[in-house]
Amino acid sequence: AEAREWYVRAVEANPYAVAAWINWGVVEGKRGAWAESERLLRQALAVRPESIQARANLVTCLDGQGRHTEANALRDGQGSPKP
Repeated sequence: AEAREWYVRAVEANPYAVAAWINWGVVEGKRGAWAESERLLRQALAVRPESIQARANLVTCLDGQGRHTEANALRDGQGSPKP
């Protein structure tokens, strides 16, 4: 919970802090909060669409939700990082 609070404060202070969005998304994914993780990672991609790290973590998140077709398309560069 402590890390999550830090990331909340970080993105409140700077909504363009892509690393904070990504790391917060990873924390949520590790907790099994896949929908929240996905939302945060998509926000990271909205801020920086070319972020390979955000895209890779979103693929992991989608796989974690059993959305393998969508994850594979995103991994192959054919899917959209937008919901």
